Amino acid sequence: MENGYLVNKIREQCKQRNVSVSQMELELGFSLGLISRWAKTSPSIDKIIEVANYLEISLDELTGRGKKKEADRLVRELCEATREGELLWIPYGKKEPFVYPIESLEELQQAEWRCFYSRYGAGFFIILWETAEELEICRLYILADSYGIPIPRKADEEELLALWNLADSGQPPETEMERAQDLIEQFIRERGVEEKKVL
Repeated sequence: MENGYLVNKIREQCKQRNVSVSQMELELGFSLGLISRWAKTSPSIDKIIEVANYLEISLDELTGRGKKKEADRLVRELCEATREGELLWIPYGKKEPFVYPIESLEELQQAEWRCFYSRYGAGFFIILWETAEELEICRLYILADSYGIPIPRKADEEELLALWNLADSGQPPETEMERAQDLIEQFIRERGVEEKKVL
């Protein structure tokens, strides 16, 4: 469970019901500010259940569990569409058809990264591999149209890695590029030797 999501969802639900978070805390017998502290500490399940009952919503809705399933389904569908050739992943940096510069995303300011995008309708799916301080992260973004701002989409890391591998498979891996360069150098070297033997 993502604590930030939980706290934001509680605030949103309280606002929809014209109830302040502090009023709800008092009615439930919680200490004031407890729910705000949940952003940094994990609440007990009994407290979450009390809040869900108070707000009259399911635990899945309150904790975002259903959203994760939806996000994972999206990644599975993207993988399937890629395998079937319905989506073509293009490396970022070759005349992008969208306005927003990916390199200006805040999370990339201190990182090395690679990126692919795939057009779907008027929008784009963007998958990004980021390396920062010995940490590697794969991210998925949705861009609604050519002029929009990329919106991050949470997804299961293993499934996202599978999508990255599919997107990246259309590009020669670094080792293949090095092997190709070695072949070129060997060819040129051997051609030079043959020309000397002939002379």
